Amino acid sequence: MDVVNSISFGNSNYHEKNINVVLNKAIVTQSKEDIADEIVQKVLDNDLHTIRFSFDDDYPNRLDVSVYKNEKDRESGDLLFSFSYKQEAYDEIGAYDISQPDHMQIVIHE
Repeated sequence: MDVVNSISFGNSNYHEKNINVVLNKAIVTQSKEDIADEIVQKVLDNDLHTIRFSFDDDYPNRLDVSVYKNEKDRESGDLLFSFSYKQEAYDEIGAYDISQPDHMQIVIHE
């Protein structure tokens, strides 16, 4: 599993990070929820091969991820799924960041 693209944007109070992840698998046996959990944990641990995130100042408030089985699928635009790791709907926007899992939720996009 590796990140092949990363884009960040935001302002002084709110930051989002969008990443593309390639699983490097021909066949995926894990559930989408398990894959999403693993990706979030790897981002939080900064444990990805070709990219290191700078969380010195703060963590982003939202993480949007596009997931591909392999590089060939990514090049052809064949998305496996995407998901957002974001604050619970009832929380004030920007009040929490991705390092605070008690206030975050994973939303799978089909």
